[in-house]
Amino acid sequence: MTRKILCLALALCMALGLLAGCSGSGSTTTTASTTAAGSDGTTTAAVTAPTTAAATGKPVFNETGYPIMSEMIEITGFFSDSPELFGEDIDETAIWKKLREATNIHINWNIVENDATVINLYFAAGELDDFFACSLTPDKVQTYGVEGGAFVDISESLYTYMPNMVSRFEEWPMMEKMIREIDGSVYTIPQVRLGSTAAAGQLYYRTDLLDSIGVEEPTTTTEFYDALTACKDADVTGGYAPLLPYSAGQLNSNVEWFLFAALGESTDPDFADDGSGKVVYNKMSDQYYRYLEYVSRLYEEGLLEKEIYSLDTATVLARYKSSQAVFMTSPSNIQPEDCLPNDGKVYLDMMYPLTSDYNSERHVTSYRYLSNNAGGISVKAEYPEAIMRMLDIAYADTEVIPGSGLIDLAWNSGFEGEQYTVDPVTNTYAFIVPEDWDQSTWTYVRQTGGWNIKFGVYDFPYLNSAPNNYAREVAMTTKNIPFAVDYFPETLLKYTADEQTEKTNKLTDITNYVDQMRAKFITGVEPLDHWDSYLAEIERMGIGDVLEIMQTAYDRWNEA
Repeated sequence: MTRKILCLALALCMALGLLAGCSGSGSTTTTASTTAAGSDGTTTAAVTAPTTAAATGKPVFNETGYPIMSEMIEITGFFSDSPELFGEDIDETAIWKKLREATNIHINWNIVENDATVINLYFAAGELDDFFACSLTPDKVQTYGVEGGAFVDISESLYTYMPNMVSRFEEWPMMEKMIREIDGSVYTIPQVRLGSTAAAGQLYYRTDLLDSIGVEEPTTTTEFYDALTACKDADVTGGYAPLLPYSAGQLNSNVEWFLFAALGESTDPDFADDGSGKVVYNKMSDQYYRYLEYVSRLYEEGLLEKEIYSLDTATVLARYKSSQAVFMTSPSNIQPEDCLPNDGKVYLDMMYPLTSDYNSERHVTSYRYLSNNAGGISVKAEYPEAIMRMLDIAYADTEVIPGSGLIDLAWNSGFEGEQYTVDPVTNTYAFIVPEDWDQSTWTYVRQTGGWNIKFGVYDFPYLNSAPNNYAREVAMTTKNIPFAVDYFPETLLKYTADEQTEKTNKLTDITNYVDQMRAKFITGVEPLDHWDSYLAEIERMGIGDVLEIMQTAYDRWNEA
C-alpha cells in the first residue's frame, strides 16, 4: 500500500513539473531509454527511464540493451512434455536462471503431459498462458490466432523486437515464409534444428562384419543386393537377416527414404515438386513402384528381417549388440566390446547414397530441420514486447551479453564449461554428468542446463566424443548431409479453414490405405500385379482434390 501511495505522489509531482516547464514548442516528450557515454567516449546499451517508471508505477520495458525490464516481472509459459523429465526446481535450470538474471523476466511454467487430449482440453478451457513454447499446431493457430484473436499478431513488431531472428532469415529463407499466415499475420516463431546429426534416410553398416567376408561398401542398388546376399550366404549374422531396421516405422522412413532416392530423380517418397512447380504424390509414382519391387524382393529372399512388423525394439537392440545384423538404422547401443576387434573403437559407418540404372547421382532427402509450433503470445500477456525480446535470444549466434554464454545453443545444450566441454583439436564435446547419475544423459542436461525447446536456431557444430556417437556423427557429416536435397515443405504450407478441413478428411483415409498397402506389397500379401488397382483406389478416395488444394497452397508459398 505504501509503495502505491508513493508512486501516485511521484506521478503527481512529475505532472506538475512538466506543466511548469513546458516550452513554447509544446514538447512534453520523455525518453524510454537513454544512451550513456563511457570513459573512452564510446556508448553503452540503452538503460531504463525512471520518468516513465514513476509515471506508470510499473517496470520499464527497454527496447534495446539488458536487462529487458527495469524490475523483475513474472509471466507464465506453456510447455507440453512428460513432467518427470524436468528437475524439481525449474528456476535452477541454467538457461532459465541466466535468462532471468539477464532479462528480469521470471517464467512460471505450466508443464502438461504431451498428450493430444490433455492439450486440447487445455486450449478449450480458454485460460491461456502468456506464451507458448510448443503445441501450436496449424489448426490451433487458425482457431485461436487467425479466427479467434487470442494470440498477438507480431507480423510487424518482430522486425523491431526480434533482430536476431530476422538476421537468420537470410540463411534460411523458409524461416520467414513458414511463420506467415495467408493474411500475412504471424503468431508463431520458427525453429531451425541442424548440427552433426541432422540427417535423414540413414542406413548404417558394421564395417567389421563386412570386412570379415571381404565385401566392400555398396555404391549401387545392385551392389547392395549382392552385399546382403553375400552376408546371408556366409552366415555372418548367425542365420538372421542381414538388414534389420530398428522398427517398422524406420523401415518406412529411413530405409524407404534411402532406397527410394536411389531409384529415380526424386528424393521424397511422399508429396514433392516434380521440378516444374507441380505438386505430385510420389506414393503413386513409377519410382515408388520400383522401391516396393526392390524391397519386397529383399523381404522374400530373407535379406530383410521378415518379423520387422512384429519385433519389439528390445529384441532388435539385443540383435544389434550380438552382431546379428549387418545393415541397420539406429545402432546407438553398439559399443566397442560388441565389435569383432574389441579394441576400443566402434566399427560403424553409414552408406553413401546409392545410385542405380534409374539415377546416376548420389542424393537423399534432407532432415526435416524446420518447424513452427512455438512462440505464440497470448493477448492477455502484459508485456508482449518483452517476451519477444527474451525469445529472440534463442536466435543469437553471438553472446547477447559478453561473457554470459547466452546464445542460441544454450537453450538446448546448456552452457559450455558448465554442462559440456569442447576439445577444439578434435572438435568433440562431452557432457559434464555426475558419475552416480543413472538416467539418460539428456535428462540430466535438460534438468540442469537447457531444454529441448521448439524454437530458435540449434546448429550444434561439435561431435560427440563417445565412441558410438563419434562414429555415427562422422558418418552423417561426411556421407549423408553433403548429399541432402531440401525437402518439399508439405508441413509448412498454409491453408484456409475450408482447405485444411477437406485436405485432412481425404488425406487421412488415403494415408491409412497407402500405409496398409505398403506393408502388404512388401510382405507379398498383396502382389504388385495389383498396382493399377491400388492407383485407382487412391484416385477414387480423392487424391486429385488433395493435390489441387496443395497446389494452391504451394503456389501461395512460392509467391510469398
